Amino acid sequence: VTLERRKDLAKGESQVIQTTITSLKLVSQTPKRIEVKVNLAYSDQRIKSSGEIVSETSIPSLKVTYVLGREKELWQLVDYISGS
Repeated sequence: VTLERRKDLAKGESQVIQTTITSLKLVSQTPKRIEVKVNLAYSDQRIKSSGEIVSETSIPSLKVTYVLGREKELWQLVDYISGS
């Protein structure tokens, strides 16, 4: 992601990304693992420094499964499955 942002800056562009969780369902949970299915509303815009919109994407309903794992006291994203 850092490399992508550097490329954007070199081109004089930036991105605006917005996402909202519209629903969340707990699939399974243990002390070291959590799996959830979510519905997201997603949109992004790539914008030139002049304010001109170069491109935009809008996905009103995107289904994603997230798997979180815990090692010691730290929770981390282990996997995600888009469209599931």
